[in-house]
Amino acid sequence: MKLEPYLKYYKWPLLFLLGLFAASVFAYSVFAIYDWTQNPLWLFGLGPSPSYPSAIHTRAVQELGVGSIKIQAEVVVLSADIKQGLSDRESMDRNKGMLFELGRRDLYPFWMNRMHFPLDIIWIDGDTVVEIAENLPPPKFGEIPYTHHPKVDADRVLEVNAGVVREANLKVGDEIGGLTNP
Repeated sequence: MKLEPYLKYYKWPLLFLLGLFAASVFAYSVFAIYDWTQNPLWLFGLGPSPSYPSAIHTRAVQELGVGSIKIQAEVVVLSADIKQGLSDRESMDRNKGMLFELGRRDLYPFWMNRMHFPLDIIWIDGDTVVEIAENLPPPKFGEIPYTHHPKVDADRVLEVNAGVVREANLKVGDEIGGLTNP
């Protein structure tokens, strides 16, 4: 059987399909090499986002004094952990929080992406509170997550459950106890 007559008409469609197949094999292998435990569809919004379980279990915990309240704060330093933050958690104990050690003073906006419970967010410069955003709501389904843009530079951010700032009577200018240099 001669293929020349078929190739005359089907050469480009066959090359296109072959290229498409090669691209899909390459894309799948990239995801497979990256991490078998992750769902590659999360990149396209079609699956749960990846978590970083190894980092979650190895984070340092620091006891902080927020007004009259003691908070057990997970300390995050790595950019992947900072990006993940408290996203995808269903809840957090009342006396828990997350301290983001950002390394240098800058304006750090924080958003409520993939959050399931409201937060108070506290921007800290050194050990002094420089800005507070209270009772930030989690996004509803299909809603764009709220982003708070601070007006003051900070080198740390503390996320706690909504209501902690009010309960502790915390205000700008107060000091957060228990902070150490990263």
